[in-house]
Amino acid sequence: MAQKVQWLTTAGIYLLVEQSPTIAAVPYPLANRTTPLATLLRRLVTVPTMSIAAVIVIMTLPVTLPIAAVLDVILRRWRFGTVRIVAFAAWYLFIGVLVQVHGAVMWVVVAFGRRSQTERAMTMHYATIRWWIACMMGGLRVTLGLRIEPDHPELLVGPSIVLARHQSLADVFVPTGLSIIGNGTWIRVVLAAGLVNEPSLDLFGHRTPQYFIQRNSSDPRSEVVALTRLAQHTDENTVLIIFPEGGLFREDRKESVLASLERRDPAQAERGRHLRHLLPPRVAGFAGLLDGAPHADVVIVGHVGYDELTDPLTVWKSVPLRHPAKVSVRRFIRSEVPDGREARRDWLNDRWDEMDEWINSEKTARAEILADRQER
Repeated sequence: MAQKVQWLTTAGIYLLVEQSPTIAAVPYPLANRTTPLATLLRRLVTVPTMSIAAVIVIMTLPVTLPIAAVLDVILRRWRFGTVRIVAFAAWYLFIGVLVQVHGAVMWVVVAFGRRSQTERAMTMHYATIRWWIACMMGGLRVTLGLRIEPDHPELLVGPSIVLARHQSLADVFVPTGLSIIGNGTWIRVVLAAGLVNEPSLDLFGHRTPQYFIQRNSSDPRSEVVALTRLAQHTDENTVLIIFPEGGLFREDRKESVLASLERRDPAQAERGRHLRHLLPPRVAGFAGLLDGAPHADVVIVGHVGYDELTDPLTVWKSVPLRHPAKVSVRRFIRSEVPDGREARRDWLNDRWDEMDEWINSEKTARAEILADRQER
């Protein structure tokens, strides 16, 4: 349904609401609400910053786009990667401001936030999230060349817990987009705490049941309890999404993670050392979601093809992406997932070994194709 709606206005978002299924009201307070004062102070910085940046970037496009084009010509970047990055930055900021404006309108509509947990409010907010993700996915495709080819997207339906690879800045949009846009599900995502400074994620992530997790919390048990609460009261259309690696894969980060595991869990460090493209998965958050949603299946999502979207410099060197990104989706019925911490850890490690092998085979095949083309 959401794919057919292309409006970029508040009215268009409300049209999307009318076409969307409803979601039951959340019957409990969300686990990581910040204090009203802290929220206000943060948004007094982040929201105006995005708005000012949007005005500057969009108003200067008549200047920056020609400069970017000249730079690409000088550097012989004939697919105009610099122009594409400038265009995506403008698109991202423009859509972000629209989301903020719509969030403010909805805050008034739901009685200045007092009725934000009602069924109607949840339905409206999820419709905006669906629209925002669709816009971001469309922008990534048109400007940076990100084309997604999932093998079994129909498996990304509820009730399920999705364990996704975390390699790229685009990861927050790909598994969520395949779920909420392609299949019309209600998503609950475990996000890094630092993403609270992204205004759209901050606003709608605190009005809907999402969770901003502290990766290196001094009280990890409380984080696991919060994830269990997040997974509770899910229905047949809910998809829970978590990135078990706990951060973007980097070789230096992998060494740091392994060094930490050597001190705390030598057996897990040994398993993780053999991974070539992934960080060792963290089982605690996964286990917390399993405990909160005992009826949910488990879906493993891996990808190859947009690993370059990691940091600004690497993005600049890589875009537009030349090949479609392959996304592997594997679903396991709940009875296949064992109980008990050690058994669950072994099961998750086995799945991560399989994903690592799949990624390696895909990368090898792509490298061989590229080498063959260069020889010709």
